[in-house]
Amino acid sequence: MPRRPNILLINSHDTGRFLGCYGVRTVRTPAFDRLAREGVVLDQFTAASPICSPSRGAMITGRWPQRNGLLGLVHHGFRLHPSERHAAELFRAGGYSTTLFHFQHVAPREDWSALGFEEFLARSRDDEEPVYPRMARPAPELGAEVAAWLQSRSADARRPFFAQINFNETHTPFWFGGVEAARADGVTIPPWIKASPEAEEHFAQLQGSLVALDTGLGKILEALDAAGLADNTLVFFATDHGLEAARDKWTCYESGLGIAGLVRLPSQHIRGGRRVATPLSNVDLLPTLLDCAGLETPEDLDGRSFAPLLRGETLPESPRPVFSIYHNGGIRSVRRGRWKLIRNFSAEPYAESAPVSLRGDVGPRLPRPPAELYDLHADPHEMQNLAAAQPAIVAELSLLLGAWMRDVGDPVWMQAPAATPYPARLVPA
Repeated sequence: MPRRPNILLINSHDTGRFLGCYGVRTVRTPAFDRLAREGVVLDQFTAASPICSPSRGAMITGRWPQRNGLLGLVHHGFRLHPSERHAAELFRAGGYSTTLFHFQHVAPREDWSALGFEEFLARSRDDEEPVYPRMARPAPELGAEVAAWLQSRSADARRPFFAQINFNETHTPFWFGGVEAARADGVTIPPWIKASPEAEEHFAQLQGSLVALDTGLGKILEALDAAGLADNTLVFFATDHGLEAARDKWTCYESGLGIAGLVRLPSQHIRGGRRVATPLSNVDLLPTLLDCAGLETPEDLDGRSFAPLLRGETLPESPRPVFSIYHNGGIRSVRRGRWKLIRNFSAEPYAESAPVSLRGDVGPRLPRPPAELYDLHADPHEMQNLAAAQPAIVAELSLLLGAWMRDVGDPVWMQAPAATPYPARLVPA
């Protein structure tokens, strides 16, 4: 029987797809470029939520936020239900050693022991430096600690390992160990953000933070090579959600939900620099890891494995719609093929129309429309709302979204009048 692969799950904060391998030409990220060249790139990987804890919770439990309980941020009082099983618990039950590096954002400190990790290494310095971001270990330092741990392991160890590595980069304020802005190749300002000196400085600092993140990743990849572990270690890098700027994080636009997904496992033919264009959700990440490890997938997971796509095969079923939720803002979204529907269950004033200022604080504050429809093939940055022009597509996707909300026990659905088959605000106008 072939040896089970080691699993390295690497996450970053607020990075979206702002990387050279996703077309951002002003970012120098040789380690990310290497991983993309040697592995598989997920071009349409999507977060279950545009904020940290709910997205990470879906990723690590394989269940939607409405089911697992983590609808909002842990430090705002949201919690996983006690019955939820973290990936570490499932891998530990499958014979893996389990290690967490630095931090996690799905449980408060007093609940860490229940997650299933056997050891916690390179923990953030919360006790020494309680003010964020000073408690965070800079990516080069964290990468070096992971590298030393990898080099201490034997390629023929009795137990394979599951390790989760959480970098604080590229969260604002971009200060983790004295990071400097990076402008050597220019500065990329996304097209949905208005160019301004403030925006230029913000994204130059983001680029500098990415240099540090790339350095940390590079140390890990080099250590895998040196320890003879690269061939049979699944490296999965995933961002938690989109960038931190107006119309990004905290929204269900693609700029808030679109995340990087880079995967490599040479022993299972997950290699070669291939790109997967199928829209996928990070709720599918855990079942994919379990599939690659040859472990049983619990029947109650919402996610489905996309491991066949990583190997260059086809999925046994048609691609599924991709759903997302921003509970705090009353926003839900569904994507099927080229069409993306956003339903706003709150008219809370938001920002000016795109392109917006960096912080969304210039121009009139506009109420969110009940429905937003975008053709992501023709309009990938969601600048033209087609809801009024395409009522039939809005109606079709509204029914699809409503069925999902009902199935997962969405709070908006549960508060709808019992006499209606779906929330009144999902009924097409």
